[in-house]
Amino acid sequence: MNRVRVNQLKRVRRNATNFVNKRMKLEIAEKDNNPPLSVESASSLNYYVSNMETSEDEDEISPTSDSTNNSNRMRNHQTDNFHDAIASWVVNSKTPAMHVDSLLRILQTKAPDLPKTCKSLLQTPKNAFKNIVPMCQGSYLHIGLQNILYTFLSTNNVSSRIITLDVGIDGTPSTNSSDTELWPILVNVLGFEDILLVGCYFGTGKPKDDAESPEEFLTPFVTEVLEILKNGGIVFQNESFELKFRAFVMDTPARAFIMNTLAHTGYHSCTKCTVVGMKIANRTVFHGVDYELRSNVTFRNRTHRNHHHSDAITMIERLPIDCVKMVPVDPMHNVYMGVMKQLLLLWICQRKKPYSISAKNIRLLSERIVLIANQLPSEFCRKPRALKLLKRFKATEFRQFALYTMIILLEGLLPLNYYNHFLKFHCAVRILSTPDDCIRNNALANDLMTDFVKEFGILYGYHNLSFNVHSLLHLSQDVIDLGYPLDSYSAFKFENFIQYLKKLTRNNYRVLEQIRNRYFEKFSINNYQGDFKKQLKRNKIDKFGNLTDAHINDIHLSVKSPNNYIATRSGIVCKIIKMHEGVTGLIVTASKVKDASPFFLKPIPSNLLKIFVSNTDTTEDKTFAIRVTEGVSKVASVKINDQCFYLTLLHSICT
Repeated sequence: MNRVRVNQLKRVRRNATNFVNKRMKLEIAEKDNNPPLSVESASSLNYYVSNMETSEDEDEISPTSDSTNNSNRMRNHQTDNFHDAIASWVVNSKTPAMHVDSLLRILQTKAPDLPKTCKSLLQTPKNAFKNIVPMCQGSYLHIGLQNILYTFLSTNNVSSRIITLDVGIDGTPSTNSSDTELWPILVNVLGFEDILLVGCYFGTGKPKDDAESPEEFLTPFVTEVLEILKNGGIVFQNESFELKFRAFVMDTPARAFIMNTLAHTGYHSCTKCTVVGMKIANRTVFHGVDYELRSNVTFRNRTHRNHHHSDAITMIERLPIDCVKMVPVDPMHNVYMGVMKQLLLLWICQRKKPYSISAKNIRLLSERIVLIANQLPSEFCRKPRALKLLKRFKATEFRQFALYTMIILLEGLLPLNYYNHFLKFHCAVRILSTPDDCIRNNALANDLMTDFVKEFGILYGYHNLSFNVHSLLHLSQDVIDLGYPLDSYSAFKFENFIQYLKKLTRNNYRVLEQIRNRYFEKFSINNYQGDFKKQLKRNKIDKFGNLTDAHINDIHLSVKSPNNYIATRSGIVCKIIKMHEGVTGLIVTASKVKDASPFFLKPIPSNLLKIFVSNTDTTEDKTFAIRVTEGVSKVASVKINDQCFYLTLLHSICT
């Protein structure tokens, strides 16, 4: 057992050594042209720490007091960087505190200024029970909207004096082996990636009171928001910031719970219109496309009484929001995890149906999916997997199928009328997800989606007209109401943060205390950690001095596959040959792809979506220069059966 502990400690120390050495090289490279002695050649943590110290003899032979002061300042700067590097490594690697304490005891022999314990190193809050109160069947941690916005404003450059927020509320099991759940209240400032934790409930089941409503859970958040709005916003460093809300992002069960309306299995459950469901094959289905739309007035007046659980005013209604327009259909759960997953299951798992894919074609489809995995660019964080893992697919994989690859993977495998029907779904979702098209071509997307829903029951059976399929009818109106494409208000950003919250806890004991401490530790090194991550995405230069990889606005461009294709604003697909930094930004030398033509012409020409196909992967001999900042989009090049498909990425447009 002792030998195991010794090996763990050695591994921890070795990882810390590598992390600190890399970080110090990056820090020193950004300072003046007088780097600390021998840092570049340091091969171990001990070597670097020993160079941080200056002996008394060296101080005595310093020619002037100025040089001594400069040496002291440099040494203090090194110590601070070393302290921050260790703290950042501990947070990133999630090393247990007992191992960190052991490591610090060793490091203190060479760096006495280091803290003695992990808590001191990470500035862990002393009062772990602060702001945690009993609630419902568990407890609730309230950090506070105003407090978390102060932290956000201190770490971000906010030019606007209006802070517009998206609010995300959802529940998740705290572990796989218990019935306890986490219900965080999250906010995201429009225009920034930061997800901020306002409050979090932990307990058995949902945070519902004796009346089965979330009033007690929402009270701290709503009360604080009303107080902020009453005061005209928040004041930070003598500057006033007005507070506004854009959307409340929730999946269907969470939306019904928070809004205190019928769940998706109820006949009057649609939050957008007055459609009445029916039972077919023991399923609640929603047939038809033309129904009266709900409004904020009818919602608050309980005009459609069957839609609500009670006549009492809910806590969420106390906020000055539009309870219909500002609570959109979530694309992540309804479109990708909902309809796209439903279609795949119908095609693959249903046997002897007109829409079923044969066993031979299922194997071919799975082979195609695996084939394109290494052809997709680095922007796809999760590569596609074989169909045998279909039930384990994540939302990002279904999103990739819906927006990009499924139209080329299904070609020739799905019956033609079903394939053409799916194209309507693909085109509509892609239009609504494109920043330039979601408003301009909104009516076209709405028509395509309406036709898709109308034909869905005819092709797949009316018993498959699920709540998710019906919700597609309201996507285009949500885009109009909010003024942004689908992905901007999807639950992806909040779901990612919820998984991060779960990873902050090591067990089910004092979960909220663990979350609170780890969350504040993260903010104590936020600036340092962010700077380090930015340094990791540096441009790469080969041994001949040529630029081979560049990162601009989180987009990876390269002279090597699969990140070497782009499309101009006019839709010309080009292959990158060379790159160099110009006065006005990145400039690429590219050649045009030969014979690129629209992949399909109906229901709309695919070139309008910047999707092309070519029978060859060759390019023209003529090259030309393109300034990347001039509306250039990145392209995924996928080759299947001697055909090259070019799919323009929606989220990679350079502006």
